[in-house]
Amino acid sequence: VTTEFFVSQKKEEYNRFNHPTEGNIEYFFDSIDEPKIANVFGVESYLLDTFESGLGIFDIKHSQTHLIQELLKTSSMVEGKKLYINLQRNHVDSIGVYRYKLLIANSYSYDTPEHLLYQTLNVAKQIGFDFESDTCVLIGDISRDDKTYQLYSKYICLLYTSPSPRDLSTSRMPSSA
Repeated sequence: VTTEFFVSQKKEEYNRFNHPTEGNIEYFFDSIDEPKIANVFGVESYLLDTFESGLGIFDIKHSQTHLIQELLKTSSMVEGKKLYINLQRNHVDSIGVYRYKLLIANSYSYDTPEHLLYQTLNVAKQIGFDFESDTCVLIGDISRDDKTYQLYSKYICLLYTSPSPRDLSTSRMPSSA
């Protein structure tokens, strides 16, 4: 949510818009200075209790906040738009950037490589991704032999892989899987 329109009392409403949840959840947000956005997220209360009993007082941030900050730093290395797909088991972060500007950031669950591809193609459409000239980077434990990579390679010409977001901060683009 852009900080211009963000109201902290509505963080539960913002989170539930994209992520219907059940259970006892507490809602938080953390800020990204550039672009000026608030990243809203929920944490189940039993996890917070566990953290508090082991750590005492602590600050909590969403992993996507760190990911967005890291990707924005590297966003000028290649011409055109970049779509980063941060793969985790049954969960993905999709982040689109263009010349230090955040175009989209969302996270969602997926069941199959086909479902993941469908979601990614939808995100690509929303940001005006050019499948011939823009770049897509699959982040995580993935190789050319993976079904996910095979599916993506049918639609995206400039497809790369990276084992970690940290590997993107080098002066060159990651290698083609």
